Amino acid sequence: MKENIVFGVGINDAGYIVAPRKPRIPCPFYRVWHNMITRCYSARWKENNPTYSGCTVSTEWHRFSTFKIWMERQNWQGNELDKDLISPENKVYGADTCVFIHGDINKLIMSPNARGYSYRPKANPSAPYAAMMSQNGSSYHIGYFRTEESAGRAYMLARVAYINAHARHQPAHIRILLTAWLARFMARPVPAHLHEAKVGSPLLAW
Repeated sequence: MKENIVFGVGINDAGYIVAPRKPRIPCPFYRVWHNMITRCYSARWKENNPTYSGCTVSTEWHRFSTFKIWMERQNWQGNELDKDLISPENKVYGADTCVFIHGDINKLIMSPNARGYSYRPKANPSAPYAAMMSQNGSSYHIGYFRTEESAGRAYMLARVAYINAHARHQPAHIRILLTAWLARFMARPVPAHLHEAKVGSPLLAW
């Protein structure tokens, strides 16, 4: 079959139909590869998702067949491709910089500075700050708090507890990477008054 060029960079050399109409089940390896190429080389995607500005794909992975061989050897089923866990400042998708991890964990480590709360005075006038986080694909309500500091602290601790709980069920090399990420996350400067926040979330049952 003819090789197709994707976004001027990617080379689809699958040799088979990657998105058949009947049955309508796209190749899972191609779907991940195509999404990666899109994030890095689609002008429209970058315009709507500026955090991907400057991201590229290693030369070896420009060719779909090479990426597919790598992905087949990974624990990919039910997980998402991640480029940030190994190196937080990484901008390159490649065999040495990427791993597959649980989707919820991927979302949590992608935005280390997310505040995780919003101001909702109508819902709870005496405690107007609602803390929440993503859990199993849905929004999980942590609780209402009187101050931004308490809500922020609750979110941070719930986030750490959730990642820590999931890390126990990951392969050894992923556990090591998540432990290192958590250490960096907790080592960030935290205002002294946040340590006084009271947290009652069931997620914090270490």
